[in-house]
Amino acid sequence: MVAGGGGGGFYIPNSSNREPGHAGGLLGISANCNITVSNPSINTSGYSGEGGLQTRGGKHGEGANSKQNLLHANGGFGYGGYGTNKDSGDCTSSGGGGGYYGGGHGVHPGGSWTGGGGGSSFISGYTGCDAIAESSTEDNIVHTGQPNHYNGKVFTNSVMIAGNASMPKPGGGTENGHSGNGYCIITWQQLP
Repeated sequence: MVAGGGGGGFYIPNSSNREPGHAGGLLGISANCNITVSNPSINTSGYSGEGGLQTRGGKHGEGANSKQNLLHANGGFGYGGYGTNKDSGDCTSSGGGGGYYGGGHGVHPGGSWTGGGGGSSFISGYTGCDAIAESSTEDNIVHTGQPNHYNGKVFTNSVMIAGNASMPKPGGGTENGHSGNGYCIITWQQLP
């Protein structure tokens, strides 16, 4: 079982219409960057990170800093993308959320910092998940096209909730999304 994480946040002066890259259910949620900034010459559409999928990490945003020589900008198996410039070592914007496959990082378009994409989640036995094969290595992840992990352990009656949906609060009640530390609810049952 792997729980996806939310992408890094935005810093955009005088902006509106922006959503961070929420942690995902099966798919991480891409950050939305339809914004208005104080400098109208900065076009920020497409600068935010893409959410992670079941078989690959999210792609980084496309913008001024994506043309630089970036390392680890896209998400990958087990990690979110982060945009370190290979030449200077500087961080270039918000990181992608971790997860089964992590989200891509957002890029810095000039007058703002855009959001990273959210990571995807995985539960062995959950419909729509794509498990890796036992033959997978760090450099060669092989997918089986089916949801059951190769160790044979599966979860039943599982529920996967994306980070922007209604969910139970840790202390009772419900909330739409959850900020701060992540959490999960696991109920153990003794089978006859």
